Amino acid sequence: MTKKKAKKKPTATPEPDPPQDASRSLQPDLRLPPRLFATDRFPTKRLNIYSSPEILPFLRHVLRDTKEFQIIRESCFGKLFDIPARQCPVSAKLIHSFLTRQLLCLPKNTLWSVFGGNPLRYGLQGFGTVTGLNCASFPEGYHPDIAKSVVAGKDEVWKRLFGKKKIVTIAELCRMLEKEKKMDHWKKIRIALIIIVDGVLIAHKQQARATPRYVMMLKNLTTFFAFPWGFPLTLQLVAFRAIPHLLSFIPAQPDQRTLMDLEDGYLPQHNFINSLNIRRVEFSSDLAVSPIIPIESQPQSGWREWSNDPNDDCVIYMEQLIVDHFTFKKGMWPAGVTTEPLLKKPKDRGHRNGKVPTRVKQSLKPKKVIKKETSSRKQRRISSYFTRSSVAGFTNTQLSEMGLKLQKQMKQMKQLHKLLKNK
Repeated sequence: MTKKKAKKKPTATPEPDPPQDASRSLQPDLRLPPRLFATDRFPTKRLNIYSSPEILPFLRHVLRDTKEFQIIRESCFGKLFDIPARQCPVSAKLIHSFLTRQLLCLPKNTLWSVFGGNPLRYGLQGFGTVTGLNCASFPEGYHPDIAKSVVAGKDEVWKRLFGKKKIVTIAELCRMLEKEKKMDHWKKIRIALIIIVDGVLIAHKQQARATPRYVMMLKNLTTFFAFPWGFPLTLQLVAFRAIPHLLSFIPAQPDQRTLMDLEDGYLPQHNFINSLNIRRVEFSSDLAVSPIIPIESQPQSGWREWSNDPNDDCVIYMEQLIVDHFTFKKGMWPAGVTTEPLLKKPKDRGHRNGKVPTRVKQSLKPKKVIKKETSSRKQRRISSYFTRSSVAGFTNTQLSEMGLKLQKQMKQMKQLHKLLKNK
């Protein structure tokens, strides 16, 4: 008998490797600029920004139909009032995310970032396009780090505006504009400009105050308007133009109004875009990034021309890839610092534990609306920046009396403590 041949056991086909991010398997292109932090490894610490854009609709409301506001609208600050109101609340998380995603390259006056593998330029051209502010170089002989300091109370303009006061807060200036109905033109326009510069553009303290150096510059308004002012919110506005998908994560209803269109003088009440939603946009399959936003030129002479601003071969190579409509990937960029934890892809919005939420049946019967008293804080967001004129605070005399009483009580307590200790 012939022995039957044993049937061959079917060989198990090897299971395919789990899908991986193809962009990570790419070799870095060393001709591209390196990242500051490695891909998906970014610091998440808090960033403080003291700029208060809500001051702009306040000024629009207080100076409505005045000669002073017309001058501001026709100046370099005029386009600030055309900012979309929905995009105006400052998101420090959004600004911080682009600062941490930056590339190490020249020129120094241009910031290149990488978002979802795609390059994004934030330069003088984009800055001028979204703000209308002058983008020329600093005046000859001026340097922001070594500029001569000005002592408050010594300058002629300061004396004429504030007398002998050494410290004047932006909150005080806002109250002055709101209360003093018969303020002369010379003073009103200058106070409004100080509020814009020190409260919105160059706000560098939690309690914003007038900067003596900028007050002195108000001696000549033509020179003041020609100065190249900065503005931190610009990076956020450029990001919204370059990445439209970010707009869908602003926690507010779509609204096409600009700051000029607001009637009551206050920004719409809503939260900011958070870091989780920023990462959702970055990991989205529908992500679309415009590396360079459309540029609108300005009439000022010397616009976007800065001396001693060298080019970078890596940037020239990257810009040529952009012109050629090249598809960038995350893994192409030379890695940066790897000490930060790896950020994973977040779950989709509206999902919990990976499950799609079930739809809840709702009755067609209209619900009874219960009227609630709106808090004063919600009614007036500007109140978080300065107190209402109707609320009377302590005067300097009252504060001095309270301080003297407190010192007297402390002295008595020390004497009593000394007597008890000697017993």
